[in-house]
Amino acid sequence: QEEVEEWLGHIPVFAVTDSNGAGVVLKPDNSTSVMYFFFSPQMANATLAQLKSTNDSLDLKLSAFSLGKIWYKILNNKDQQEIKLKQPGADDSE
Repeated sequence: QEEVEEWLGHIPVFAVTDSNGAGVVLKPDNSTSVMYFFFSPQMANATLAQLKSTNDSLDLKLSAFSLGKIWYKILNNKDQQEIKLKQPGADDSE
């Protein structure tokens, strides 16, 4: 695990966060909560701009994370919530 974390540690991922760096959780419907991570800073910036356009008073920013630091936290999900990895724009039925 340490070797994988170290290897993945060189890969940045980006997320929209609040001013304290906590991830912004979106609710696309009533039964799910979603936090998006992006490999592309441009896609993350586009999401940030879209969120700010809906509510300019939100104090949001773009934050970079190490994929190595978050990978096992995602996989070892203590709440046993379902986790899906998918490409942006992918159909939910996949």
